Amino acid sequence: MADSFIRRAIASLLPSSDERFLVLVTGARQVGKTTLLTRSYPSLRYLNLDSVENRAFLMRQSESQWHSLPGPAILDEIQKQPELIEKVKYSWDSGALARTAMTGSSHVLLLRHVRESLAGRVRLLELFALGVGELAGLPANSNLFDRFCDGDVDVSDLPTELLPEESARLRAAEEEVYRWGGMPALLPLAPEARKEWLADYRSTYLQRDLIDLARLRDLLPFSTFQRMAALRVGGLVNFADLARDTGLSADTARRYLEYLRISYQTELLQPWFANPSRRLVKTPKLVFLDMGLLRSISATWDLDSGEYFENFLVAEMIKQIRTLKKEARPWFWRTSNGAEVDFLLETPCGIWGIEIKNRPEVDAHDTRHLRSLASDLGPRWLGGLVLYSGTRIKALGEPRLWALPSWRLFAGLSGE
Repeated sequence: MADSFIRRAIASLLPSSDERFLVLVTGARQVGKTTLLTRSYPSLRYLNLDSVENRAFLMRQSESQWHSLPGPAILDEIQKQPELIEKVKYSWDSGALARTAMTGSSHVLLLRHVRESLAGRVRLLELFALGVGELAGLPANSNLFDRFCDGDVDVSDLPTELLPEESARLRAAEEEVYRWGGMPALLPLAPEARKEWLADYRSTYLQRDLIDLARLRDLLPFSTFQRMAALRVGGLVNFADLARDTGLSADTARRYLEYLRISYQTELLQPWFANPSRRLVKTPKLVFLDMGLLRSISATWDLDSGEYFENFLVAEMIKQIRTLKKEARPWFWRTSNGAEVDFLLETPCGIWGIEIKNRPEVDAHDTRHLRSLASDLGPRWLGGLVLYSGTRIKALGEPRLWALPSWRLFAGLSGE
């Protein structure tokens, strides 16, 4: 399967090619930003700013003539020369420039320039590696998790099972992303070639993206830190422990983790604070956004653990929220005495609690922390899900608790 035949979820949010627009798509290197834009806007001139020559050429062009040269264009990896954003702004504000699409690999650094120059003018979108729904070929914004984000799902109305063909397709897509991640370039490769590609990707990230981002002279401490962070996936972030185990200061450990976050390698899942009078854990949890990179960094190709399965599903949910710009926010819930719910989905209508179990059977005992959370949330409670690796949706009692096969998150409401 080739990436060119996979419709990306973000495509539904892109401006049409015949309207006047500025759009910036950010995301990690190699997730498909260039493919997305060149396929969506084939008439636009393409300029890759990884090229020193292209950067120098564009810097020589005057703001007053920008609308004709380069004119309407795709500016790939704009973070390499963010000063060009000022030229785009001038030409856009003059009314001469019809459209420009840009890509970038550093969300935070680019947003600073965009807020200063293009605030209110540009559509900001994020692209991640392929998700389960995309790989299964499902419509971008009509799967079950999308409806959970809107808060309007009645789980009791969903079909208990899907047709075998649909189930097999979704489970195969889930296994692919869980095992290898979603980098599009991996799809045609054999397993050993995939491992080599991911190793090369890590080297490119360290030697190009990270140097652009942080100007680090010595990459070895960061590489060590990255590996130690990967080995702690799914756990609470303890900066003191990370610093001690990597020989860094706590401040340096915090800074390195921020580099991982703003370059789309990781995310920090924050704890939920519903009741300020109750003692809750205030430390975030570390989530790696791509399972293939996580396995490559930590050299855990065959590991199938509860922590990995949780990281995988949490990452998939976070990515879909951000890709489709949903009005939903992700959290986790954990009290100081150890009660924990893996994922909270805060929607405009209320909150879903989600537990994740890496096994084919679950029962009402697995909902004990969800019931505690429901009591805390009161009228904001929408329901609780136990995601598991089984095949059927099952009621697990009140208050509105269900077992849901994890791969059903990315299926249509009717399984069609």
